[in-house]
Amino acid sequence: MSHVASKDIQIALQVGPVAVSMCAEDVSWNPDVANDMQNRMLGMLREALQEAASWGMLQATSEVLFDDGALELVDEDEDADG
Repeated sequence: MSHVASKDIQIALQVGPVAVSMCAEDVSWNPDVANDMQNRMLGMLREALQEAASWGMLQATSEVLFDDGALELVDEDEDADG
């Protein structure tokens, strides 16, 4: 009995209640396809978040809209020590 491996690439993103997903069938692994899907997925997520905000599903504040995206990493050991 032989097993046929899937040749599909599936990706999904979710932010709060907003989720987008995409599947390319019968493509095997291809970096160009994966990169294109990533770019399209980010565009879809942006549009979905805009639509969700326009329907009042998300709270938008200037703090969130204009966040520079900087993240501060906290060492768990240092944090636990005080």
